[in-house]
Amino acid sequence: MKGLNTLQADPGGSQARAGEACGGGGAQGARVWPNKFGLLRLPERGYGRDLGGRWWLRPEAANARTVHPHDVLEHRDGTITVSGYLHNGEWRGT
Repeated sequence: MKGLNTLQADPGGSQARAGEACGGGGAQGARVWPNKFGLLRLPERGYGRDLGGRWWLRPEAANARTVHPHDVLEHRDGTITVSGYLHNGEWRGT
């Protein structure tokens, strides 16, 4: 599928779900969960946590990357804050 990065996570996991993906700085990101095969399929501006507990994000026009060594704060609504990248799931000018 064009525009998606697939990351191999540990086997198992839940059905994939995603929020809205948007364009432009300050746009809402798409939260993605691993699918039943343990894969994260991240669209541009997508983010999610693999089955090993590692957080990944995919900025616009870029490949997916882990957020290490940045701290991640997960909010009750499922959005995350990562300094320099996301605030409550909204992309900063990256």
